[in-house]
Amino acid sequence: MRVLLIHRFSHHERYFRALAAQSALAMQPFAERDLPRLKLRDLALLLRADVWNLARTHIDRLTHGRHNRWRVLRPLRRALHSVQAALAYARFHRAFSARRPDAIAVWNGGHWFFQAAIRAAREFAIPVLRFENGLLPSTTTCDPRGVNFHNSVPREAAFYHALPEMPEVTRTALVPRLPATARAGSPVELPPRYLFVPLQVDRDTQIVLNSPWIRDMAHLLEVLEALLGHIADRELAIVVKEHPSCTTSYAAWHDRADPRLLFANANVTQELIDGAEAVITVNSTVGIEALLRARRVIVIGNAFYAIDGLTLRAGDEDALVAAVDALARWQPDHRLRRQFLGWLDSVYCIPGSWQAPDALHCRRVDERIRNVVAGSSLSASASASTS
Repeated sequence: MRVLLIHRFSHHERYFRALAAQSALAMQPFAERDLPRLKLRDLALLLRADVWNLARTHIDRLTHGRHNRWRVLRPLRRALHSVQAALAYARFHRAFSARRPDAIAVWNGGHWFFQAAIRAAREFAIPVLRFENGLLPSTTTCDPRGVNFHNSVPREAAFYHALPEMPEVTRTALVPRLPATARAGSPVELPPRYLFVPLQVDRDTQIVLNSPWIRDMAHLLEVLEALLGHIADRELAIVVKEHPSCTTSYAAWHDRADPRLLFANANVTQELIDGAEAVITVNSTVGIEALLRARRVIVIGNAFYAIDGLTLRAGDEDALVAAVDALARWQPDHRLRRQFLGWLDSVYCIPGSWQAPDALHCRRVDERIRNVVAGSSLSASASASTS
């Protein structure tokens, strides 16, 4: 079984080379330098490359945000990257025609280079696997459908209730992430009762593609400030923590915010989750971490774990106020929580971090690729592995 592991960045190349070295499959890391040169007859492929859309996700991410300085250059950058993507598509088409791989793998898939590979693979009905950071601690995602909200995780509570009893996930300790920039200050004293809200990165695809009504984190802070004035429980505070990878400054908010809206950048995320009445998130993995720690979650964006009975959902400001007020009488379905997390741990997530792939990790990647090439869905794999 021939698998091309298509990479663009050095850290993903190292991972793919580690996979190829330990795999029982014929895996081959594959970069832009490995693409064949175009011939004159290949230029006809550009007419069917869907040029404008190949770079859409990449450009939307780069230019997202009301105050992004590159926003004025968006049309020019999209045109340039669309041409690059179209040329890459034609070269991938030639490469796949010559090599005929049984599957290809990309990282995330949103970048124009990977979009070109995916578009060419579709011409040959070649399965595509998307790798990403894992949904649970010390795991990796390898999904044939997509990542984050677009992944293969079933969204119906009935699916999980129909499974045999899944084991309780006991690996609930979270892995701390170092911030990209130095955060001033020390851990703050937390209020007796609070909601925890992790901020996300404005340019991440989770916000660009999967946040229908929260435009960016500045808008989220505005919504949270208004929320404090409308919820019934006046003793409830909101604790916010900036994303470790975020380079945007929210210093002005530290000074102007409602006294019940606190920033806790130096506090440990696990402790913030554990002490919270609930976690409010657009669609961060902190939502999954909160479920692992048996906390209640309110989802305000598009998230694969926004499942009735597992979390509360809010699609606008009024619904968010109603969801917070509902916490006084709402508890999640604890069996659904166990079944959902158990399925993620036992079936969906590849054990082991991609940053340190061991033999078990590589073997499970091989199994996932074999199943995908054979046409087996992840939900079907669930039935087979738990029966």
